[in-house]
Amino acid sequence: MRNNIRADMIPQRSRFVWLVGCFIAGILLIDIMPFRLPTAIYLVLVLGVILLICDVLIFNQSGFYYYSKLVLLFFLLGLSVSGLHLNLNNTPILNSVYTGTVTAQIGLIEKYDHNRIRLTVTPTISDTDANLQALRKLRIWSYDRHDFNTGDIVRIYGRFFPLSPPSFAGQPDYSRHMWLDGIGATGIAYELRVVKPVSNEGRFYSQILLRLEDYRHSLSDRMRKQLGGFDPAISGISSALLVGMKKIIPREVYNSFQQSGIAHLLAISGLHMGFFCFGIYGVCRYLMSFFPNISQRYPIHKSAAFLSILSASFYLVISGAPTSAVRAWMMASAVMIAVILDARILTVRNLAIVLVVMLLINPANIFSISFQLSAIATFFIIGLFEALKPYALKRQFLSTIWQTMIASIAASIATLPFIAWYFQIITPWGVIANLVAVPFTGFVIMPVGIIYLFLVIIGLGDLLAPLFGACLNILLQLAVFFEGLPLSGFWVKSPPSLSLVLVPVAGLLFFCVNRPYRSYGLIVSLAFLIIWAVEPIPSFLTLKSGNKIIISLNDGRGRTVINQQVKGFLKSRIKASIGAHDYQICDTERCKQSRADASEKLYICFSGTNIVAQIVNEMLMKLDDNKAQETNYYDRCTLVPELAEQGSLTGVLLPNQIMHFKSNQTRYGFKPWRVD
Repeated sequence: MRNNIRADMIPQRSRFVWLVGCFIAGILLIDIMPFRLPTAIYLVLVLGVILLICDVLIFNQSGFYYYSKLVLLFFLLGLSVSGLHLNLNNTPILNSVYTGTVTAQIGLIEKYDHNRIRLTVTPTISDTDANLQALRKLRIWSYDRHDFNTGDIVRIYGRFFPLSPPSFAGQPDYSRHMWLDGIGATGIAYELRVVKPVSNEGRFYSQILLRLEDYRHSLSDRMRKQLGGFDPAISGISSALLVGMKKIIPREVYNSFQQSGIAHLLAISGLHMGFFCFGIYGVCRYLMSFFPNISQRYPIHKSAAFLSILSASFYLVISGAPTSAVRAWMMASAVMIAVILDARILTVRNLAIVLVVMLLINPANIFSISFQLSAIATFFIIGLFEALKPYALKRQFLSTIWQTMIASIAASIATLPFIAWYFQIITPWGVIANLVAVPFTGFVIMPVGIIYLFLVIIGLGDLLAPLFGACLNILLQLAVFFEGLPLSGFWVKSPPSLSLVLVPVAGLLFFCVNRPYRSYGLIVSLAFLIIWAVEPIPSFLTLKSGNKIIISLNDGRGRTVINQQVKGFLKSRIKASIGAHDYQICDTERCKQSRADASEKLYICFSGTNIVAQIVNEMLMKLDDNKAQETNYYDRCTLVPELAEQGSLTGVLLPNQIMHFKSNQTRYGFKPWRVD
């Protein structure tokens, strides 16, 4: 009976997709484990995986127990791959804030707006302070306008910091990726000068990477000069689309794209790679058709497919190979290989194969925002087209316009929870904006951009720069127009991080089960929305920044009060986490009281950078495992900053309610990239 239920619910073509889900579940389990398992345990798991593979391949099996073995196999594979990936990484981390000197070689240069430069450097033992010699790589911010080159040896005097924790508990942890990339500290350069320019010495592979990075920068510089007659943001958009360098786009321009819902167009992904690859395929096949001796004797569609793979590979290298571009390149190459082999490849199952390959190479991709957004969007688009295929064959209504609309709606709905979690912004006009911007980008900007990139490479980019710049200006004006509409982008509270798992689960139930069971996907979707809706907005935040404690309080009436001025990243984090656009600042030298509730029971006193909480006729309570423990503080609750500094405060008990609390000092799970 169990076999019948399984066969009736999950179609044959979708069983591998569910197994990939088990593989991803094994990877995610490592992230929430509260302790570190020794490497020997994971080696034993690898042995178990090998034995299961042998058992599956040798014995001709079927039925419930056979698929149970496959589920266990993929789950253990995810556990072992992710665990070994973390355990075998021994990147040293800076233990404390340090001011000193380091001599290092530049490995990566990222140019930002306002003349900011972010350098990834590798320290050398000579002329480097002892506290920094053990580090493999450092990520340094600089405002120096010196024309650095990849491979230069530089001497840096600056202030260096350990890898930063998430801004608040449950928020994205970007330090994981830095640690896995070998980066053990970040810093700000006070003084930076070149000691030794780049030379031709060194390993061949390293020199290729250095020269490639310099070539990408040279292409970007050429575009900036050729597009100088347009808005400065146009050259940044051009570099983002063609060579994957979107950091130089001015922040205010990027915000326009973000709030209009079309920021994904600035990152090289499936859209750009698809039009690049398939555009080359169409052009090559069209040109070959003019030569009858070739087109009538050889399958020109296969030759065009091969040339398109080579062209897409070149585009991938030029773009710097970001995660989204790698995934898109693998999918596009798989489609072209299918053309060569006369097979069908654009299915959810084959997308799952691509994702497995990427996660086997680097399991940490699962925590990358570009991987998550590109994977979930592609999954919902392909899954929706597969589900609508019977209707399309009968009624022939899936024209190009309808396909674009369906793809835009599917991608927007699927990625909305992840965008809300990362950026806390919802863009209601995003679907309509994409219906205009995506076709324009795909059918106008990318074809012109491909030709323009080729002309830039051979030194004739000035011929097409005016046309390409005009196309990009139209795209920029579209972003500005939709940004100016009411409710173009507004802050929302983040959904709970663990609840995001329900989004791909809902997709599996929508597209990877037989029709009678697809209603379960709707149930899971509603469960996610309910969890998101009931998630309380924190009324009380504490954030430790250096030796300061930043406190943010929401009074429940849309007013937010913080105890000192914050800028940049901290400002956006507090605004997003508290769920408000604007806030008031209490930074007077004398203690200033700010009433926080209608019953006038709670007062928050700010004095300098410290905070004193005063609760009239009530006690401050420390919550530990949901049990309130009384304290002896009645009048001036100075325990608040002490607990916040230690990272142990989890809540404040108020009259008839609990004030919700979040802190960036909360520790949970096994985090080898975190310094205790």
